[in-house]
Amino acid sequence: MTVTTAAVLGALVLAVALSALTATALTLRHHYVLVTVAGLSMAPTLRPGDRLVVRRTAPGRIRSGDVVVLAPDPELELDLDPESAPATDHGELWLIKRAAAVPGDPVPRTRVPALADAPETLVPHGKLVLLGDNTAHSTDSRQRGYFDAQRLVGRVVRQR
Repeated sequence: MTVTTAAVLGALVLAVALSALTATALTLRHHYVLVTVAGLSMAPTLRPGDRLVVRRTAPGRIRSGDVVVLAPDPELELDLDPESAPATDHGELWLIKRAAAVPGDPVPRTRVPALADAPETLVPHGKLVLLGDNTAHSTDSRQRGYFDAQRLVGRVVRQR
């Protein structure tokens, strides 16, 4: 059995193509994550079973109105109900909310009772005011006040 030059070149091209696909997949995974909605906190905008593409991003790139995903604070989320959070494809529970105010925005005192007596007039650096669209099924800034911006996973860029 002889190996032809064409067969060697074909195998080489295939190996390069597979390497490129692997590198592309790793790059995409580094910048994006696919999330499946499991709870009702964002209904009717998002419903259980909806699939979301989330772009990993820095807190400074979030704007009021963006739908965001963040990792729960283990100290605050001890009572996290799997029905109130989206789940990644890897089973990790994350929160999904809408950014109502970001650093530098006025504190929304009338919409967020937990911040009614906040001493500052603007949302401080490193904090986010997050609300679920479904007030009856959302634990958010209305009850807990500010969320730590460092827990941000990213911003929802597409619903599938």
